[in-house]
Amino acid sequence: MIHIKLFSCLLFLFCIGIHELNSQTSLYIYSKTGSQTQFLLSNIDELTFNGGIMTLSNKDKTYSSFLISEVQTLTFNDKTVTSETTEYQGSKFNLYPNPVINELHVQYSVFTPGKVQIQIVDLLGKIVLQQSLENHSGINNITLPVKQLRNGLYFVQLQNETQFKTLKFIKN
Repeated sequence: MIHIKLFSCLLFLFCIGIHELNSQTSLYIYSKTGSQTQFLLSNIDELTFNGGIMTLSNKDKTYSSFLISEVQTLTFNDKTVTSETTEYQGSKFNLYPNPVINELHVQYSVFTPGKVQIQIVDLLGKIVLQQSLENHSGINNITLPVKQLRNGLYFVQLQNETQFKTLKFIKN
């Protein structure tokens, strides 16, 4: 479960948008023990996850590794994520099952009805699925077909006139 939460956090951070990440300069990794490690984004070449270990490859060919189970949060300057379920001013946004094989269920709540744009974005920022829907006040449920997607990590972005939410999911 902790692996899914951390993957969700990372996906959210990448889905904040390339334009917002460009304004960020540092990545902070906070461990559950309270320690903090800072990395300059300009020095990071690659961030990978394998066998429960998160590894940062730097452009100078040095590496830093962290046990995913020991990472509390990842923060890009002022953008922080700590969970795969987000809550904004009382509204919730959930994805299930995660990891997913065929259909991803999206559940979210809003206070006012209106149009909502939902997108699935890959790690490169490419939109692989996009829908525009009418939602109603309260809890809304959407089922997205993901069977055709390659296995990997993706982000679901949900946007209306007042909110922008992002969660990550893993396609198996």
